[in-house]
Amino acid sequence: MSENKFKYQRPENTKEHIEAIYEEFRSTPSDKGDERKRTLKDLVSNLLDHAKKIESTKDRDKKSDDYSIQFSLYALAFIAVIFLWNGSGEPSEWEWINTHRFALKLWGIAFAAVFIGVSIERSSLFKRLWSFGFTKIVASVAISALLIFSTGKASSLINNVFGIDASAFPLTRTYITGLLAFQYSSPVLIVVVFFAIIHALDIIGYIRSRQDYEFPPLNSIVFLLLATVVLFFSWKWIYHDFTDNEYPTKIYRLAHILDFNSRHSCTNIPQGVSVVFIGSNQSKVLVDTANIQTENIESFVDPKISGRINLPEKYYLLPCI
Repeated sequence: MSENKFKYQRPENTKEHIEAIYEEFRSTPSDKGDERKRTLKDLVSNLLDHAKKIESTKDRDKKSDDYSIQFSLYALAFIAVIFLWNGSGEPSEWEWINTHRFALKLWGIAFAAVFIGVSIERSSLFKRLWSFGFTKIVASVAISALLIFSTGKASSLINNVFGIDASAFPLTRTYITGLLAFQYSSPVLIVVVFFAIIHALDIIGYIRSRQDYEFPPLNSIVFLLLATVVLFFSWKWIYHDFTDNEYPTKIYRLAHILDFNSRHSCTNIPQGVSVVFIGSNQSKVLVDTANIQTENIESFVDPKISGRINLPEKYYLLPCI
């Protein structure tokens, strides 16, 4: 057992201070005489142990969060596939599924889009780009310009159908603005194509050299499958269901659902006739004698159904008495 020189002696100069610190670090409990006395070496060692425990806990929590998110995404993908299968497949023996087939398909597409969006957002490329303030500024300006332009375009389309200012149809204009914004933002789908190609390359790499992979690239397989579904239906909506030729009949149907009202207080207009109040004092109404019925969302989206009506050649602008 070596003797501790500075156990009872105070260091006098820099050299002795360094020797005292070295002596403290190389000392053992048996050298200290009193094992209950904590030295600088003990404190540093405890700090290091505590830091390792904190780091280990953070790593464990991070892995747990990643696993929880991944499990949630797989569950969402499973629900999306089930909904798409029942909404697009052969007629089912269950009447309820046959009645809500189109709604199931829409929900399946929505869940698939959420899976794709979250997967892209979790990627390191997106996180690095989004961490810069300039990226957020550009995105905010682009979204604002898109909404302004879409609102103007929606107002123009509504005016072409009814011949009056689109402010009389606030709900219809809001929905048409959203549809146009999606249509004009369709080039962003190139990002989905880019990530789908990356996942496809990962799948090809697994097929060619499976020994380099510990597990099959399940996430890439699911992403590629759902991305194909979302891209297909997006293309169908933009270039088939919501073309410029289809918008007038859709606007007409949507206005009768949201803004026209067959219950009014105008004594000079029969009850049951659809009207839209015009102006701030609502002293005039736009009258449409047709009674258009849109039973479900499929009859609004599908052009084969929504296009079965003929738009009125003229509307009546009357005072409300």
